[in-house]
Amino acid sequence: MSKIRRADQGGSIVTFVIVGVVLAALLIGSVYYLKQRGDQVRKDQAIATADKLRADEDKAKSEAADKSNTSGAVTDDTDKNVAAAKNLPATGAEMSVSSLVGIFLMSTMTTSYISSRRKLARSL
Repeated sequence: MSKIRRADQGGSIVTFVIVGVVLAALLIGSVYYLKQRGDQVRKDQAIATADKLRADEDKAKSEAADKSNTSGAVTDDTDKNVAAAKNLPATGAEMSVSSLVGIFLMSTMTTSYISSRRKLARSL
């Protein structure tokens, strides 16, 4: 005679799905927050760089006014600095890292679900 042992530890699929949806929403929300925060940091850095270049340009113009014979060389250097500031990178490494973390969490969640279903099937 075979006795079926039931441990009442299986839970329900609805509970698992709800927890999965909540965790996925938290993950998506945190990735969105990190992306927005990264964009803001890049904007702040670009503004700081532009302010520094503007201050350097003002300093160069005042020096150029003092020395009228070197004004062309100073303007060329300032133009190069402004052009370099416009070519700032638009993306960062945090997006790659957050994508990898998301993939890792999703694969871990899927693996643990499959493992729990197999254990439940064995115990019945």
